[in-house]
Amino acid sequence: MKRLLVALCATATGAVPLTGFAATHYVRGQSGTEMAGNGSEAQPFATLEAVERNSQPGDTIVVLPSRHVLDGGIQLKDGQTLEGGGPDVRRAPAHVAHAKISNSSNARLGGDAVRLANDNTVRNIHVTGTWRAGIMGINAAAPAIVGNLISNNMLQHDLQTLQRDFVLFELQRNHYAGITLFNCGTATPNECQDEAADIPGLASDDVPVTATIVDNEVRDSNVEAIVILTDAGVTAEYTVRDNYVHHLSMAFDGFSRDDLEAPLEPEVVRSRAFTMISGNGSDVALRMDAFDASYLAPMGDFASDGVVLVAFGDGARVSAEINDVIVTNPDHTGEIVNGDSLELSHFGDNATFDVTVNRAQFSDSVSTLVKLLEIGPVNGNTTRFEIVDSALTNDNPRGRSDGAQGAITYIKIPATGADQVNTVDVKVRNTVFTGHMRGIHLLNLHEVHVGTFNLMLEDSVMTGLAHESVRLFNQEGQIDSSTIDLGGGPLGSNGGNVFTDNGTTTDDAEIAIVNLKFDGSPIAVHASGNYWGGGEAEVGESGDLTAAGPVEFTVGDTLEEDPRM
Repeated sequence: MKRLLVALCATATGAVPLTGFAATHYVRGQSGTEMAGNGSEAQPFATLEAVERNSQPGDTIVVLPSRHVLDGGIQLKDGQTLEGGGPDVRRAPAHVAHAKISNSSNARLGGDAVRLANDNTVRNIHVTGTWRAGIMGINAAAPAIVGNLISNNMLQHDLQTLQRDFVLFELQRNHYAGITLFNCGTATPNECQDEAADIPGLASDDVPVTATIVDNEVRDSNVEAIVILTDAGVTAEYTVRDNYVHHLSMAFDGFSRDDLEAPLEPEVVRSRAFTMISGNGSDVALRMDAFDASYLAPMGDFASDGVVLVAFGDGARVSAEINDVIVTNPDHTGEIVNGDSLELSHFGDNATFDVTVNRAQFSDSVSTLVKLLEIGPVNGNTTRFEIVDSALTNDNPRGRSDGAQGAITYIKIPATGADQVNTVDVKVRNTVFTGHMRGIHLLNLHEVHVGTFNLMLEDSVMTGLAHESVRLFNQEGQIDSSTIDLGGGPLGSNGGNVFTDNGTTTDDAEIAIVNLKFDGSPIAVHASGNYWGGGEAEVGESGDLTAAGPVEFTVGDTLEEDPRM
């Protein structure tokens, strides 16, 4: 076998450097009549267990192309690289020999095909037909998961089994996925302990945990494609680039939540392209570029979401820059309140979302295109969300129904009477809204105390909507400060928005502000420098801007010509 001299190989976790010789081992899926080899390229090992047993930290394991699948899974060691020889597995026809591995039962490694250690690279591997996760890391530092194909993941299981045995995060009922990463600190309890109590927590220090997920394809698999969970004070940086997810859960067309049997309760099933879950003092940064997701569920009661960020526990901080993302729903599938292109959900306290989206194309979701959500008696949360240079379009009839809410929707659903102060700051620039129920819908329900509730809209187009371009509804909650800046206001909007051809009746306004806290502070609306179809903006009943309760409008000059022309 080949041997390469390595002078120094230090791991990102501060493990003892690897010195001396690092070997390259070869393994190939074989028929039952072939002889097992010694791990050389000419005589490769015949099983994953053999190459695992004979390899050392820092070694490279090459899966040679074959028409046979290597089954049984593999536990990598620190510093190892697992790579496929031969053609690009994402493009090789099914009948062409390529690097294929699996773990079709739970007899070993819990049914995971690849278990990561520290500083591993997994490259150009076709992971197919696994019992549980395709690639799984638990407190595995600095993995690089590059150029792989994951298909037919967890197809052995029906939905009853998936909902009973394969949920990894109970609060939202998320499942193991094609790529599944856990990173948890030392504080207990934490979400990693149930997975592997023997793996120590990550030290809380200034060096962030990193993971790179690049150029992968996940398809024809059950439930979820990529799930990353960070808990218990870990600082983490995740790079997710040029990944393609499509055709999830397609074996279950027509599923109804009532089909689930006891002890399960009727519920939707999560069928998602990407989910990042952060909790309890974790500080997580996500950089996502060129993510493409489509056909995320068949017909039925599925939460068919594209990109989902979740905060739970206390004090999670999540920052995300999401660029050039496409989430489409060509089959118009998904459950009416759970199918979103992008979702940010608060399930805990004192958490922060700071998320910027550039150049997104979101289309035809069944619920909302962008959902900003707070559920339960959560307190002290901040949601800062900005979307720029994007297109939010809808040709799905269900996306124009009452349950669909709006293309961008914020919903605060607390426990009744809870004492909560939260901050919401939404900015939208140069973005097109068309075809949905509403453009932007902000809902503050059940007398919630909100500290700041702001919206800034600039150089954007609202057209072809069933109802209002912007609607804010406050159900008797105390709002300390609220500004809707559509132009000329203190949030810095220059206007330039287009509001045309919206509403199905003459009673539909372009901007509707409903503030039922009659003894509270007024909501300030600034709307200068916009195009309302060629005339002046009318304020009042049956006008372009309507209000109920304490609302103050400031409307300056309007544009006489459509700025798009």
